[in-house]
This record gives sequence, C-alpha cells and structure tokens, in this order.
Amino acid sequence: MMNIVEEKWTEIIQKLRFEYCLSNISYETWILPLKVYDVIDNTVFLSVNLKASVEHIKNKYLLPLRVCIAEVTGTEFDIKFISENDYSELDEMKKEIKQLKKELYALQG
Repeated sequence: MMNIVEEKWTEIIQKLRFEYCLSNISYETWILPLKVYDVIDNTVFLSVNLKASVEHIKNKYLLPLRVCIAEVTGTEFDIKFISENDYSELDEMKKEIKQLKKELYALQG
C-alpha cells in the first residue's frame, strides 16, 4: 500500500520546483533523484543517491521540502535523508518498531 507522500511525490517535487524557482540543473541534480524510501509514523525517509550529497540537500532543501509535503498532503512530516548505506539500518529499526508495537498491543489486550 502506497503512502500519501509516495503517492503524491511527483506533485510535491513539481510544487517545490516552481514555488522555489529552481533552475533545471538544480532540480535535475538534487531533487529529481530523490525517492521516497519509506514513511514511518510521521517521518519521511528520502533516498539520496550519494551519501556526499546528503548534507547539501539537507541544508538547502529540507525546509522547502517539508513545506511542500505539508501543503500537498495536508500533514506535516519530519524528513530524514538516507543513502544506500543506511537501508539495512533502517530496515532493522522497522523490525524493532514492529516488534515493540506487537508487545504493546499484547500488554493492552
């Protein structure tokens, strides 16, 4: 099942492009390669091709991305940028969260 951010990703980045007057080169270099890797609770994990790009993208585009995601989806999300090196760590965290939720439900039920 796709989440709302993934579903509306093209609309989100187009809004970013036009509202923040990004040049074609900036858009194609920094924004277009971003992919929604996952959404966990209220955090969007965006996949970045090169780990070296993470700081630049975070410094320059974090706030505009948060604004555009909130305006398009109607929900505010935190954003975390990850590279391929981070995938296994994130998958491990997802497993732990799933297990903790199961245990919490068992205690409540």
